[in-house]
Amino acid sequence: MPPFTRRIEPRSSPATGRSTWQRHGGAPEPGGELEATGAVSGKAWPKRVDFAVIGGGLAGLSTALALAEAEPLASIVVLEARFVGFGASGRNAGLLGPLPAPLWLASADGQAEHLWGLTHLNRRVHETARWLAAEVPGSGVEARSLRIEAQGFLTASGLVRVGRLLEKARLGHRIVAVARGQLAIDMDAHTVDPYRTVRALAALARRKGIAIVEQAPVRAIAERPDDVVVSGEWGRELAARAAVVCTNAYTGSLALPEPPKAKVVHNFMVATNRFEIERLVRPGVERMFIVELNTAYVFYRIHQDRIVYGGIERFKPYGSSDFDVPPEVLAGLERLVARSFPGVGLVPEEAWGGVYHQTATDLPIIERRGGRGAIVLNVGYGGTGVAMTMVCGRLAAGLARGERPADPDDARLLAAFQSTRVPIGGLARFVASVAADIARGRRPRVPDEAGR
Repeated sequence: MPPFTRRIEPRSSPATGRSTWQRHGGAPEPGGELEATGAVSGKAWPKRVDFAVIGGGLAGLSTALALAEAEPLASIVVLEARFVGFGASGRNAGLLGPLPAPLWLASADGQAEHLWGLTHLNRRVHETARWLAAEVPGSGVEARSLRIEAQGFLTASGLVRVGRLLEKARLGHRIVAVARGQLAIDMDAHTVDPYRTVRALAALARRKGIAIVEQAPVRAIAERPDDVVVSGEWGRELAARAAVVCTNAYTGSLALPEPPKAKVVHNFMVATNRFEIERLVRPGVERMFIVELNTAYVFYRIHQDRIVYGGIERFKPYGSSDFDVPPEVLAGLERLVARSFPGVGLVPEEAWGGVYHQTATDLPIIERRGGRGAIVLNVGYGGTGVAMTMVCGRLAAGLARGERPADPDDARLLAAFQSTRVPIGGLARFVASVAADIARGRRPRVPDEAGR
């Protein structure tokens, strides 16, 4: 969506300062005691560990758990600047997306590794959902359908072509007709309560002997001849065999040998007032996570009789906190909610901002830094980060241990990440094919049972 150029006053005055997941999951209140007294919990900094993981979100906790699984006797600490689940891991919409590498949709026709990667990641995401259900019951994982809805001729033509690629990758999907004769792709997916998932992963990590220190901001990481030194506020330091940076959009606050090439994106979401499901015209929406593709890209799900809704992004900060929502953005979200649910009377009761890390390829950066490679980056998680962070924790853990991944599929996936460039040719061919459909007046339609 293009940036707003004039101030528009919203109709609602929603609560802010925390995401709906954080607010109802027991996260510290903004400016509260836990938020303000870093000097207390910061005393728990150890002097020396085997592995230091910087960042207490999904990426950091998944990496720490993978390290503990690979080396059960290793000493591991997770250092979190605020509280576990403070950042994007506690503020997203909670989708375990079945297509966590969307750029590969544009290149998979000509790149066998990207086609394999789509299939492999889809399988790994579903395995992650089953693992969460069995080992992390507090995550609130639920089976849902991901529905990607075309809201016009152009996006419908694109969706049909995406469907053909999904068929080639043998990914289960359905092309269906929805309201007003539009088309959609349905895929099996899962959702979680993101903040409770982070807290549950933290509890699991503690049971496995991983130390988690909240209110422990890190300022610099440097490699020395025999170890890595991690420096924080109040003059604190610790030495580690290796350090893994899992700070995503907050990585810019660290002094590193070489910063990652990723930009910070500010996104905004709301949670509406409660309503009766029967008032929704669209049957089955309570069992879906819906993405609408039109002039605006929006996404939403129902959680406890509320709509959790997002779809406006900016590249510049607003206000004193990245939780703050600009008035014109809130007004824009009100308008989009009303467009998606006309006549239902939904009003935002909670609103929040967040930041995530966007790479040119939408793929994470999992790489070694420093002369010995003892500093590992595990950052660059964008809009599909909930699934991707948990899938990739063991990739980063392997690099921190000084190894290539032992699992050949992990090694193949890491190589695909690191070799992927923006597929200009694939994108051009995709756009050209859609343009040809439009020029010929070829109307997208639901394929018949034979796939025609």
